[in-house]
Amino acid sequence: TLGTAPSAGAFFQHSDGTFEVGAFHNWIWFETIAVDDAAGMVKTLFHNDTPLHEHPETLEQALKADSEVTVGPWTVGEGVRSFIRFALDNDSFMRIMDHAHSRKVAKHLWSIRVAAAIQALVLRFKAQYSTLPDCVYVLGGNSQKCKGHAFQTAVGVPVCIPDTDDEVQYIHTLGGRYWSTLQVLGIENVGADVLQRGWTSGGQLWRVKEP
Repeated sequence: TLGTAPSAGAFFQHSDGTFEVGAFHNWIWFETIAVDDAAGMVKTLFHNDTPLHEHPETLEQALKADSEVTVGPWTVGEGVRSFIRFALDNDSFMRIMDHAHSRKVAKHLWSIRVAAAIQALVLRFKAQYSTLPDCVYVLGGNSQKCKGHAFQTAVGVPVCIPDTDDEVQYIHTLGGRYWSTLQVLGIENVGADVLQRGWTSGGQLWRVKEP
């Protein structure tokens, strides 16, 4: 979801019919993408004054050790990697606009970043569930900046970006209507360590069945 800040969630159905619902995955904090445009990024994470986009593997270690991780300014140019969280927030788009001097060019650069993020998240999904997702939906107000751009992941996962805000709202509503038809048999959390499965919140197994 591309809003003021990006977020990611995943839904996975196990062979026994159990749905795993991971809301607000921290994948966007752990995954970095190449920032190949001159706009760079506005912010990044620091640990002991070290910018973590240069050492993303340190982030999870720092969080598990309960070390202090701070958000600070870090403006970079071309050829640098950025956490998805800071490559696709609204501040970054405004910075792209300042550099592009054209909304059309800015949308093109934004779409390149979105495509890179989708690819990274699809591969993270596969690493977690040992299979590729059936599809990826890109929602939120800033998804509309990708309108007119075709997306196709390198691994062949289809990407759906609604053309209008009404369609975005419809997808949310459709999912909720389907979910309301299921019979919930039980809800459980999987392990105490939310970082292990990539959740910042949510992260539950819903045992459900169709009536």
